[in-house]
Amino acid sequence: MGVNLLKFRRLGQVGIAIVVLGCGGLSIHAQVTTGTVRGVVKDETGAVIPGATVTITDPNTKTSQTAESSSGGEYQFNNLLVGTYTITVQPPSGSNFSTLTVNDVLVRLNQVADVPTVLQPGETTASVTVSAGGAELVDSTTLNLSKDFSSRQVVDLAQTGQGAGIYNLSLISPNVVSSGGVGPGCKR
Repeated sequence: MGVNLLKFRRLGQVGIAIVVLGCGGLSIHAQVTTGTVRGVVKDETGAVIPGATVTITDPNTKTSQTAESSSGGEYQFNNLLVGTYTITVQPPSGSNFSTLTVNDVLVRLNQVADVPTVLQPGETTASVTVSAGGAELVDSTTLNLSKDFSSRQVVDLAQTGQGAGIYNLSLISPNVVSSGGVGPGCKR
């Protein structure tokens, strides 16, 4: 009976080790360190424009990726490092649209940024430039609300004497109030 108990205990330990290693592998795989930018190329009437050449460029590293808008006018760039990008949309050859440039497109960690791209009528040599101004674009794929904080805000607010630490940062976000205790508060 002692030998069977020892085998059972050893089998249990091996089973626990397999579960722990399996869960550890899953959590490593689930971590995402990039973001996504997508959009639909349209004209000012709302009609989609297929075949447009869309290029996204990181102004800091001068690296870029290019895609062509689909038959539904859609384009998407996956696995982009967090940062600010520039998007250039070249109309399809033979069309009467101007080139569109959208500056300051903000890519966030593990989020999808929908970038509106509306081509204006004009000569193909003309160019229209729009600045997103680092604006927080709407993430229409989730119900999550998020807010980015500057490094100065993190330093100033995380060191307050209330003991809440970084949870104080949430209180400077829109529609967040304190519930009276220590913590991130509640949304109204």
